[in-house]
Amino acid sequence: MTTQPEVLLENNLITEFFGKSQLFGFTGTPIFADNASKNEHGKRTTKDLFGNCLHKYVITDAIRDQNVLKFGIEYVGKYKQKGNTVIDIEVEDIYKTEVFNDPRRLEKIVDYMIAYHDQKTFRKDYSALFAVRSIDNAIAYYDIFQKKKEAGEHNLRIATIFTYGANEEDEDAQDYLPDDEYQMVAEPQTLYKSSHSRDKLESYIGDYNKMYSTSFTTKDSQQFENYFKDISKRLKEREKESFTDEKDRLDIVIVVNMMLTGFDA
Repeated sequence: MTTQPEVLLENNLITEFFGKSQLFGFTGTPIFADNASKNEHGKRTTKDLFGNCLHKYVITDAIRDQNVLKFGIEYVGKYKQKGNTVIDIEVEDIYKTEVFNDPRRLEKIVDYMIAYHDQKTFRKDYSALFAVRSIDNAIAYYDIFQKKKEAGEHNLRIATIFTYGANEEDEDAQDYLPDDEYQMVAEPQTLYKSSHSRDKLESYIGDYNKMYSTSFTTKDSQQFENYFKDISKRLKEREKESFTDEKDRLDIVIVVNMMLTGFDA
């Protein structure tokens, strides 16, 4: 994966060598001011690196051209937009970001998913991908699911995948996923404390190991990569009509900032 500083350096070298060069950037995950990560060069957006946008080809265009299958979008909730303010009847006194991250909202979403999972997946015939806003959200959602599972409120099998910075003290580490057969692409925008996220992920992988009698860990790079591959394999196998092995069932995978189909919050 090419990072923003690397792109900036390459751009500078090219423009210095070719006096009349023109640069064209292609991206499936454009970086805007509100989701740009900060580095030693400051916050750099796609426009900063490549100039004005020349053309956009979005999912509605792809559906129109029949390059992708149509899909259904279902909005669930009671949030209303009033000017620049998002209002919820029960938490109308807090700001938009606080609304989206409010524990009461997260728990309501988990309760909804538990209540309607069988219906939406045709009685667990399919796995679901749950795309969330940040690693902190992924951690919060996973903990809520586990708490409710321990309380006997559901028997769903939950897993999560995200990465942590190589430097455990680096709070500006960026989330991304290595390429795999699903080509899951993450927007490089999430900031978090990697030491906290690694400890959490290690415990979640421990839960996964107990469910499937595996031995993955974040403490070994190959085993960590194998964890990703094992989840991808379970999702792929679940799509086969011949799938009947309940012990290999995986119900929901929580992912961060992914361009994926499934629940989104």
